[in-house]
Amino acid sequence: MLEQMQYLFVKIVKARRLAPPAEGPFVKVRTSSHYRRTKPASYSPNEPTDSPDWNEVFGLGYNKTDANTATLEISVWDSPTESFLGGVCFDLSDVPVRDPPGNCWVKTNG
Repeated sequence: MLEQMQYLFVKIVKARRLAPPAEGPFVKVRTSSHYRRTKPASYSPNEPTDSPDWNEVFGLGYNKTDANTATLEISVWDSPTESFLGGVCFDLSDVPVRDPPGNCWVKTNG
């Protein structure tokens, strides 16, 4: 019997009020079994440079039985210096799980 694979989808949208200098910041998304990194940020016209945009989505394999001890870490780093700019952690035991409805299409770039 096959077990249905579950996924945790994380969408990185935007940061606000980053400490300068933030030249091409990127985001690290980390769980106990996964690590992903965004492309360097882009900036919207007429937006301050302390508010970069990413608009990237990551699908991470997710096992609800391991969630009781797992965390999701999202951190922002400066590209040239690899300096830590800020971050947040979530306890994955608090993340609700739902079954996906049939087929799921995800728009990708490229």
